[in-house]
Amino acid sequence: RPNSDAPRIWGVLVTYQRPSVLASTLSSLRAQTRVIDELVVVDNGSEDAVRRIADDTGAHYLAGHGNIGPAGGIALGMRFVLERATAGDWCLLIDDDDPPSRDSAVEELFGFAKDMLALDEFAAGVGLVGGRYSRRSGQMVRVDDDELRGPVRVDYIGGGHLPLYRCDVLARIGVFDSRLFFGFEECEFGLRLGRHGYRLYVDGDPWRRDREAKGRMNLTPADLRTALDTAAWRRYYSLRNAVVLARRHGGAVAPFVVATGG
Repeated sequence: RPNSDAPRIWGVLVTYQRPSVLASTLSSLRAQTRVIDELVVVDNGSEDAVRRIADDTGAHYLAGHGNIGPAGGIALGMRFVLERATAGDWCLLIDDDDPPSRDSAVEELFGFAKDMLALDEFAAGVGLVGGRYSRRSGQMVRVDDDELRGPVRVDYIGGGHLPLYRCDVLARIGVFDSRLFFGFEECEFGLRLGRHGYRLYVDGDPWRRDREAKGRMNLTPADLRTALDTAAWRRYYSLRNAVVLARRHGGAVAPFVVATGG
């Protein structure tokens, strides 16, 4: 890098048994106007094909040695980053099957992150889409359409929406909870950040435009319900982890409400 003192962006990408999809996403990342300085590919399938793709693109390759889930893979990648990052660096999370939608996405997000940190020293991270958490009910809450203007405070950054976190905060608070395996790991982390006084932000204007483009304005609670045909293992982890979140971060009745589907 021309300026070795400039903050770096470390990327953590977890993949599982889809090397062709990974290769396509890595190609999209290389086309970004602000490239990721160091990319870590965590392979939960431990495939030779994935190792070759990572090596060919100059990424760091980490084998999960079994499927440790998104939560475990992200935690493994974050720990690798923290052993090498400096205090001013940032950690970007990327889904292997959900590349940035435009070539300027990382540049715009990084600019927003720096702007928010200049305004709020407790800004710990940003992303494209976030949500809120009801401590009374233990449920995720959608941010109202009318709020999507300017910086929007959220409790967590949604997975697949380019969460970008400060490395110095990760070093203080810790990494994702690998015990969750799958589901709500990003929400648990965001709530943990909040308990330590840190804040997360999303730029409301592009968020609103994205909702409009996808026809996702004015949705009702019924529109947001999980499909009944969701795989059984996904339903299991969703319920288990929702109860874990309610016990850690919810109010007195939240675990009961979640467990009984209320």
